[in-house]
Amino acid sequence: MADLIYVFVPFIFAFAIAYGALETSRIFSKRVAGVLSMALAFFAVSSSQVVEIIYAYLPYATVVFIAVFFISFILSPFKSEDKKKDFTMILAILGLLVVFMINIGYDVFLNAFPSYAVDLENFMYAGGLILIAMLLFVAYQRGKT
Repeated sequence: MADLIYVFVPFIFAFAIAYGALETSRIFSKRVAGVLSMALAFFAVSSSQVVEIIYAYLPYATVVFIAVFFISFILSPFKSEDKKKDFTMILAILGLLVVFMINIGYDVFLNAFPSYAVDLENFMYAGGLILIAMLLFVAYQRGKT
C-alpha cells in the first residue's frame, strides 16, 4: 500500500501541473490535454529521481498554492465588476487579522513601543473595540442598500 501511495501522489501532482499548464495555454482540446498530461505524469513517476524531487518540494509547493489561494480569496472582493463594493468579506478578513494580531501582537507592540505601558487587558479591549467598530460599519453599509 505504501508503494502505491509513493507513486500515486507524485502522479497526481505531475498530472495536475501538466494539465493546468496545457489548459492555460489552450493549445489542445481538453481531451488531448488530459491524455498528454497523463502520459507526462506516467513518464514523471517512472523515474525515481523525479519522484524524490517531487517529494522533496511538495510541502513547499503546497504552502505556495495555499498562499496564492488565500491571497486571491482576499483580493476577490476588489475584482468585482459592479460599481457597488461589498465590504463584508474584506472586513471579515480584517477582523480575523485583528484577532490574530491581538493574540501575537501584544509582545510585538511592547517590543516596538517600550515607552508605552499598556497591559494585556487594555490591549484586548482596544482589539475588541476595533472589531465592534468593524461590525457596526458592516451593519451600516448593509442598511444603506
